[in-house]
Amino acid sequence: MPRRAKINREQVLDAALRLIDDEGVEAVSMRRLGQQLGVEAMSLYNHVKDKGALLQGVVERLLASVRPLRSQNWRRDIVDFAQTWRATLSKHPRVGALLLAHPQESPSATAHEEFVMSALSDPIPQALDRAYAFMAIRNYLLGDLAFGYASTRLVAAAGTGAATFADPQLVSSPEVAFELGLNALLDGIERRNPF
Repeated sequence: MPRRAKINREQVLDAALRLIDDEGVEAVSMRRLGQQLGVEAMSLYNHVKDKGALLQGVVERLLASVRPLRSQNWRRDIVDFAQTWRATLSKHPRVGALLLAHPQESPSATAHEEFVMSALSDPIPQALDRAYAFMAIRNYLLGDLAFGYASTRLVAAAGTGAATFADPQLVSSPEVAFELGLNALLDGIERRNPF
């Protein structure tokens, strides 16, 4: 009798991530994942409860790879975190769509919220004002995730005359557009304090 492959939860989540990246969420099934890992589909249930838990685990694993660090500069901390978060999810756009469709209440999502709220406590001492500022930053990140790719296509179409409002600098670098928008938002938060 051939020996079965031993797998762990991380291997299951990584294989699911590859499948999502390559073929989309619709391609993910326990049977398909089992085939990729060389195990019976039923053995995957030792690592994840069901497909929903599998997809949540994939998103959480990706979010966990974003580990922000605090410094003495609240603004730099938020910019660094936002750029890292965006770059991580940009590498896996189908997982980004999954995150938008199924918002996470996970340890990493909570850690990210606490990080941003902590950074905002430097310039904004009032808790309610900090919460408003946090919501603006969160909505900016999620909006970029939702519309960033569509916006990039619109901006790229500017070269064909389809969209004339696009700045040529943005065509070559959506990252520049993201950072400009983020800095404008942070400028507004600084000026508006208290709300």
